[in-house]
Amino acid sequence: MGDLNYNILKKAELYQIIETYLNTDNTLETTTQRGSSIEQCINQITLFPADIIIEACHEQLNQVNSAPDAEISLLLLLDSLQMQSPEYAFDILKIALLHPSTEDKEFYANGLGQYPQEQVSAIFIEAIPKIKPFDSYSGYALEKILDKLLSWRVPLDKPIIKHLLKDPAFRVQRLIIPYVLNHEPISYKRELKKLLANDDIYDDDIANQVKQVLDNLP
Repeated sequence: MGDLNYNILKKAELYQIIETYLNTDNTLETTTQRGSSIEQCINQITLFPADIIIEACHEQLNQVNSAPDAEISLLLLLDSLQMQSPEYAFDILKIALLHPSTEDKEFYANGLGQYPQEQVSAIFIEAIPKIKPFDSYSGYALEKILDKLLSWRVPLDKPIIKHLLKDPAFRVQRLIIPYVLNHEPISYKRELKKLLANDDIYDDDIANQVKQVLDNLP
């Protein structure tokens, strides 16, 4: 009973720190002030036991659909946990990246990218089709994921490549199209032709490379 009461009190104290930050952040006017406020909040959270932070992370994940500040709270908690006990942050980062309702996929991808390839590559592959593109200026999370996978020389299968070729974000295009041009472009001839025909390649140099490769294909 004593441990239970202790955990309840510590978690209430933890949430009070986050609530104070959220209420204060709305009143700050400069980027410097906001950065200092975030840093102070994260430093305070890191003083709590890891099991309290982990429990709070799971609670915020469960409330992502219903509480407007749940994901902001989750980001603060995860930032603190990665600083304090990174070995415990991995599973939560994985759940958050694959969760259908979390929005800051780039944060979770960046966090997972700090772990060894053998722990992360399968998670990144699984995440690719779950991250929905919405315009040519998006794609930050997929850019991080794809950049890591390519640097690790992880092979990408055809369904994943075809999925990425449909992504409108130029950040994704600048990575996946050169990869395709260097790995059996004939297998993706139809997709590349469609991109050119619809003027959907946003980098002129990459568009010219695609055209040259297509001109030389049977």
